[in-house]
Amino acid sequence: MGDFKEAFNVNAGTFDVEEWPNDLAPNFSSVMQDFVTQASNICMRILKALSLAMDLKVTNTLPTRVAILKQKSSADEMKTFH
Repeated sequence: MGDFKEAFNVNAGTFDVEEWPNDLAPNFSSVMQDFVTQASNICMRILKALSLAMDLKVTNTLPTRVAILKQKSSADEMKTFH
C-alpha cells in the first residue's frame, strides 16, 4: 500500500491560486503567502552571502541570476504535504 498524501504548491510572487483551503484552515492563504515571501527573501540573502564567500566581483551575481530565472519560470516553489 502506498503512502498517500495531499500537496499544496505555492510559487513566490504568483499567488493566483484559485482554491485556497481557507475553509479548512482559517487564514491559510495569508499565512502561506507571508511564509513564502519571507523564505524567498531569506534565499536571496543567502545567495548574496554565497556571492561574497565565493569572492565574486559583483556581490549580487547569484541573486541577480535567480531573479532572472524567476521572471522566466517558477524557479522557486514550496510544497506542503499533509
